[in-house]
Amino acid sequence: MPPRASWTSGPRSVVVLVGFLLASYLVAAVAGISARAGVAAWYNTAPKPFFTPPNWMFPPIWTVMYGLIALAAWQLWLHRDTHPLEVSRGLWQWWTQLMFNLAWTPIFFAIKWLWPALILIVVLDVMVWVTLCSAAKVSRAATWLLVPYFGWLLYATALNLGVALLN
Repeated sequence: MPPRASWTSGPRSVVVLVGFLLASYLVAAVAGISARAGVAAWYNTAPKPFFTPPNWMFPPIWTVMYGLIALAAWQLWLHRDTHPLEVSRGLWQWWTQLMFNLAWTPIFFAIKWLWPALILIVVLDVMVWVTLCSAAKVSRAATWLLVPYFGWLLYATALNLGVALLN
């Protein structure tokens, strides 16, 4: 494992952490707004796989996930001086997966394009895996912070497939 970052505190570090949190939770807010109408319009009454959790579970789980991915990005950023190329690549991948994440919710819930949403979430799965692998080269903490998100996305992918097959 690479050496730890040279410093993890200070005003700049806090500002960067807040920036990653704001970016993640902005995506969460847009996702929540775009999902709300679709959930009411069709998702609540649509046939769903037997392993679908109750709707009330999604907001708290996603809230935790968005926080974890923000912390993962920050952990990567902390290593920018010791691993500049790897951190740059990892953060580019992080931003890319965040944009795929942002796109999925309106495509699935608002537009109800279930099969294109499935393709998109599979691409998102791959992007998160690539991000996780990049993080593993730089920061053990960033890697482990992404693991629950990756697992949850795989579950969400199975749900997307199930809903697409049943509808």
